Amino acid sequence: MNIKYLALAAAFALAPTSLSAAEIVTFNGLPGGTPSGTFTEGNVEIGLDGIYVDGGEGELEGLCCSSGGTATLKLSDLGTFAFNSVDFQLEYGSLANLSVTGFLGAFSVFSESFATSNSSYQTFASSNGSATIDRLVFSGQRDFSGGGSFDNVNLTQIAAAVPEPSTWALMLLGFGFVGGAMRSTRNTKSKVTFATA
Repeated sequence: MNIKYLALAAAFALAPTSLSAAEIVTFNGLPGGTPSGTFTEGNVEIGLDGIYVDGGEGELEGLCCSSGGTATLKLSDLGTFAFNSVDFQLEYGSLANLSVTGFLGAFSVFSESFATSNSSYQTFASSNGSATIDRLVFSGQRDFSGGGSFDNVNLTQIAAAVPEPSTWALMLLGFGFVGGAMRSTRNTKSKVTFATA
């Protein structure tokens, strides 16, 4: 293998990512009723738009009919995270549905929904727990068949790992090799020879 390409690969090696401890959003301390705006719990910003907060229970519920509302979660430092699970229960009627969409920038990374007829909380694990997102949107509503409440959203922040000193040394060595290879290529191309009589 050409040393130039090997050095180039070493120079542009990306640092791996690592997962930090999970954070559980409990919605405790939110004002009751249907507040709108952004609230903070730990390292998580909670944006509420037309969703009911049961302040005494620390849980969120969709509103009636077509105005179900949304709750948007993102990290205060705008970092990326993974969605692990949510607790969900039937609050009214015979069947409750909860939709969850994960975004990275302007793009939807996944969309999934949970359904329950159980009037006590169950933990629903995400089937997209390995997906990297920067925003999570919950939406649910009460209708003629029922409505539910959700709580305890389990997230794991994804942090870029700091490269070890040996990785930095390899990257610097790679940059040196690339620079040397480019310089020798330039010198070779600019060499001019004249024929002698």
